[in-house]
Amino acid sequence: MAFRKKWLQFRGFREKALVIVWAEGDSMEPTIHNNDTLVINTDRKNLSDGNIFVLRYGDNLWVKRVQTRADSCLLISDNHLYPPIEIPHSDLHTFEVVGQVVHMSRIS
Repeated sequence: MAFRKKWLQFRGFREKALVIVWAEGDSMEPTIHNNDTLVINTDRKNLSDGNIFVLRYGDNLWVKRVQTRADSCLLISDNHLYPPIEIPHSDLHTFEVVGQVVHMSRIS
């Protein structure tokens, strides 16, 4: 994927901090579909309410919307067939935050 330097600068993205992953599955539909291209900003690792992040748990990558709470964090699928995953703050260290999804594209 190609992005103009001006587009990156306007959004405050560092070129070397961006990675691309392809979505797999339907847990984030209708927002993200299977095989959508996701641009991840690896500089953004602090989980923030309402944003979509990529997290690594073991050998798996999860793309989930985040809801922060006082004592836990919810990983939410936009597809309501999938229940939220509640992670106590004390267990967050078992996940690696890869980064925040900052751009999505779909091939029609």
